[in-house]
Amino acid sequence: MAKCKYCDEDAGFLSNFHSDCEEKYLAGIYETKTLLRTAILGETDFSLTRRKIEVIAEDSFINHEKIKSITQQLLLESIDNALSDHLLTKDEEEIILSFMRYFGIEKEQIIDPYNKLGKAAILREVLEGKIPSRLKIEGTLPIVFEKNESIIWLIKNVIHFTEKTTTHFEGKHHGVSVRLVKGIYFRLGESKGYPVSETEKVNNGSGLLVITNKNVIFIGENRPLKLSYKKFLTVQPYDNGIGIHLSLKTAKPHFFQLNDVWYTYNLIYNLANLKL
Repeated sequence: MAKCKYCDEDAGFLSNFHSDCEEKYLAGIYETKTLLRTAILGETDFSLTRRKIEVIAEDSFINHEKIKSITQQLLLESIDNALSDHLLTKDEEEIILSFMRYFGIEKEQIIDPYNKLGKAAILREVLEGKIPSRLKIEGTLPIVFEKNESIIWLIKNVIHFTEKTTTHFEGKHHGVSVRLVKGIYFRLGESKGYPVSETEKVNNGSGLLVITNKNVIFIGENRPLKLSYKKFLTVQPYDNGIGIHLSLKTAKPHFFQLNDVWYTYNLIYNLANLKL
């Protein structure tokens, strides 16, 4: 005879749980989620919430690992809700971080959602006219920074492209060639040829994109590149990257293939328009 997976008592013939035990367990799960949702909205005290959950867990056969899993699940749900409008208020950020500290959830356990949280906070500060200083860098970068220049964000494995335009002539020419001097000829007669220009993107390799409060810097396989916000004409988002056009007449447009286009575009665009 099998044991009940909840109370560990005999469950009866061909069964591994008691119906009333399962009902109590599911009700306890529901109550726990309700309490955590209320707490992460800032409507109840964390310590009171924890005490209530401990009582529920004891009465409903919910083990510590399950409580931990539910707590993390509700945290991720809260982060998604906070970022649903692509904005993060200071209050939303503070209560989420307080919840993590109190219930012992480390950022390494939720690395991707935690990074999204950090990105949203950086955007908020830029929109408020502030220079964020949240990024912690291990080691050094081979960059000589300008006075009062600081790194806002780094993106690895970015591919840099520039445009190259070539021109050739197509069509026929009827006439005769007249020799002017040795090796140089001039063709006389009717020309039906016409120039054809073709533009292609040239892959300049992959590297590190460094976004500061003054420049966008690319450190790649070839020559380093620095694009000053003061010389920006346009910043354009694409499906797989961003394009930057400078105001200089001879400047070629630059394209950077990367992930998280929405964040990168909004960060660079707003930093370029930041009045300091």
